[in-house]
Amino acid sequence: MRRDHHKAEAKASGLKRYFTGKLCQYGHVSERRVSDGRCVACCQARRARSDSARLKASASRSSGKTRYFGKVCEKHPELGGLRKRNDRNCVECARASVRAYRATPEGLEKNRQAARDYYWRPEGFEERRVRHRENWKKAYPKHRDKYIARARLRALSQARRMPAWTLPEDFTRFYRLAQDLRDLIGVPYHVDHHFPLQGENVSGLHVPGNLVVCDYETNLKKHNAIGALTPDERLANLLTDLCNVEGGREIAERFSLAAFTPT
Repeated sequence: MRRDHHKAEAKASGLKRYFTGKLCQYGHVSERRVSDGRCVACCQARRARSDSARLKASASRSSGKTRYFGKVCEKHPELGGLRKRNDRNCVECARASVRAYRATPEGLEKNRQAARDYYWRPEGFEERRVRHRENWKKAYPKHRDKYIARARLRALSQARRMPAWTLPEDFTRFYRLAQDLRDLIGVPYHVDHHFPLQGENVSGLHVPGNLVVCDYETNLKKHNAIGALTPDERLANLLTDLCNVEGGREIAERFSLAAFTPT
């Protein structure tokens, strides 16, 4: 039969538990622990809930599931305790945390870089590019007004950054070089602005001295950044490499002569 002991008396007697006969805050009439004064019944109930959640997480892990039902979240009781298996957090709380981080400048840039890395990964890149092109063709009729507006905005941006002393014929040799490279190598080539027209810290001009020809992958990865080499150095390296390709010397010579040929 249990006897009433004070905590100090039980500790002096070397006991691990003592009994007061009083209700705990959860309505248990049970012994208490000498170490911290907690109700033994409350500790056992808490341990049972923890073991149950651990067993549910283990069962979902062994079955390959990424979620399980555990303790009901106070903020989202409508989910019925749906939690993530890897960290046991509420699913909706985890989503809110991710959305808040992605709204910050650091999270936004990190998310964009992750999307670029995922798209440009070597495995199956050509299939993804073809599939992306087909999806674009399907979406064009539905969003035709948006694509036209974007193209007009791009053309207007170039027109605003094109000085009066330049002529449309000054840019012909760059686009012809890109077409010749595509026909020779079989890879699309783009005419890129070394200093982007809509850069974050600098806005370049649409002039021949700011144009370079590069493959499409380099151009798309570059985004609106500034290249490490100058436009002249990039063109010189491209023409040097082109001379080492069969049939490329004629293209390089034609591009170089076009700079001195009056239009």
